[in-house]
Amino acid sequence: TVADLQLIPSLLRFDDVYYLLFKCSKRRLSSYWNITNYLRELYQLSGVADTVDMKQIKDHYYTTFTSANPNKVVPKGSSLATFSKPHDRSIKFSSHKRSGDPAVAVQEDPSSAAAKRAKGEWVRGVSQQRRWVTRDGSGDNELPAEKGRYHLYIANNCPWCHRTMMARALLGLEDAVSVDVLFYRRDPDNGWQFLPSDDKLHQDEIDNRKNLFEGKVNEIDSLNGLKYAPEIYKMVGSKEKSVPILFDKKTNTIVNNESAEIIRMFATGFTKFHKKGAPNLYPEGMEMEIDELNAWIYPMINNGAYKAGFNSKQELYEKAFDTYFEAFDRLDGILKEKRFLTGDFPTEADVRLFPTIVRHDPVYYIRFKLNKAMVLDYPNIDRWLKDMWNLDGVQQATNLDHCVRGYFGRTGNNLIPLSSNGQWY
Repeated sequence: TVADLQLIPSLLRFDDVYYLLFKCSKRRLSSYWNITNYLRELYQLSGVADTVDMKQIKDHYYTTFTSANPNKVVPKGSSLATFSKPHDRSIKFSSHKRSGDPAVAVQEDPSSAAAKRAKGEWVRGVSQQRRWVTRDGSGDNELPAEKGRYHLYIANNCPWCHRTMMARALLGLEDAVSVDVLFYRRDPDNGWQFLPSDDKLHQDEIDNRKNLFEGKVNEIDSLNGLKYAPEIYKMVGSKEKSVPILFDKKTNTIVNNESAEIIRMFATGFTKFHKKGAPNLYPEGMEMEIDELNAWIYPMINNGAYKAGFNSKQELYEKAFDTYFEAFDRLDGILKEKRFLTGDFPTEADVRLFPTIVRHDPVYYIRFKLNKAMVLDYPNIDRWLKDMWNLDGVQQATNLDHCVRGYFGRTGNNLIPLSSNGQWY
């Protein structure tokens, strides 16, 4: 509208002129993520860029306002090139989904999955088991939270499983929700499996059995004596294969297999079982802020890493690569101002982000070719990661040895990169 047209000249000049010459120097425009993306969208509208000559703009201001710039030297640098970079406006303001819509933060729109896959794009499947556990289980398709009734099936290398284990540990639900851990490498024919026999292990895994497996991987499904995750799904007539799985021991059936919903249940449905001093992961009054963070972190970072790693076309990989690191820049800006994503304490948004960030340096940088930078190159993300790493329960819920072996031990020549004996952070 006219309001936007009146605003854009000031925004275009801000970093190059007003910040330096007029000393409007509290923060550069580029540190305001939403304004920056708004400006990029306007600048990229048809015809707008043709009206901008930043050299003339700078020459005018720096040679005319001699009281502020007596030597008339014109700065060489310019932010002009950044106006043409990708922006997130289409994601945030899609006609189909608002930015805070939980659906955007959980899964891709499945209606276009076939077309995307045909073009070489990797698309994550949609979880089908979607019942909820609430405080009293009084609603439709709901079950009541009860201590010892529910059971998790997870694999340590899976980031979606990791987020459920993070929430379980931070909230102190170890006694309320039991867990079985599957092996970090899937069986070629049967998918996620419990600990296989020695003939299916690598020699170094046999040699390091105690450190890798004892007390860390189940040999068999402790509830039903099964060997593979698809067998658990078969009990409810599903052909799904994924983990995590939240299972109801009372009725011997699956409750939910969507990690985003499982951690929300742990945060809001199991409150009477939370340990003393547990963080409130989804506090009243902050729901929209958390949902909006999830709504861009999931497609750009959590799922974005897999887009880069598994897309089969060079141009699709490069698009996911650029999106991923654009989001890293955005994160680093947020965490420059805040200890955690929403403030002074961790919330669901931090729990969902952590599994991707903690895997970036040891896994995704190499395995998914996300090699523009490491987390340690982003001072604010790196500080946040260490803060998260040192929260009570986080290290117990994290097994980076399983992560590295799970991602690298099943492709190509099966070589496993050397690690720092698990001491990454």
